[in-house]
Amino acid sequence: MNKDEDRVRLFCVIAAGSCLFAFLAWQVQSAGALFALDQSISGWLQAHRTPWFTQPLLVVTHWHSTPGILAMTLLIAAIAGYCKRWRDAAFAVTTIGGGMLLNLLLKQVFARSRPVFDAPLITPDGFSFPSGHAAGSMLLYGTLMLLLAGSRWRNLAVWLGTALVLVVASSRVYLGVHYLSDVVAGIAGALVWISVCWLTMGGPLKRVA
Repeated sequence: MNKDEDRVRLFCVIAAGSCLFAFLAWQVQSAGALFALDQSISGWLQAHRTPWFTQPLLVVTHWHSTPGILAMTLLIAAIAGYCKRWRDAAFAVTTIGGGMLLNLLLKQVFARSRPVFDAPLITPDGFSFPSGHAAGSMLLYGTLMLLLAGSRWRNLAVWLGTALVLVVASSRVYLGVHYLSDVVAGIAGALVWISVCWLTMGGPLKRVA
């Protein structure tokens, strides 16, 4: 695939992700039909929680909290720096760190209240839309997918990264701290940000061998 094809794909991701995010934001602000679906899904999950499934998801969700994402980002940057891949390190820090800050700003803009249940497993602070955990995991693993795109680890990075993003996003809805639209918006927004960073920074100078 040449650079022109890369750019076209990135522009398509930016356009599709932006449209999806805008639609979800509109539904959230207007309390449209999606709001009822959000509540229905969250209510059903809360009624069917089981301890053997809950405990692993608590571990997953805590591991992908903001401190966890930032710690893993610094680890990626440190490894890249040790390998003298300074542009990779800068790309990781800018993409993941900048994306987390953008997500925090969007939370303040939309100020959506979190789901409320009688027996919550977690009582987080802050607003609900878009999900910081979903965005953070997409930023982290999406960045890794790009950095490993030219290596023998490419397929593993794609499959494992995608699976982890889905597990993290699902855990937030299952644990009752986010609605489905929150996590989808978090992923969509993160994809847009990653694509913008890749376009503007030109990607790493070298691919991993």
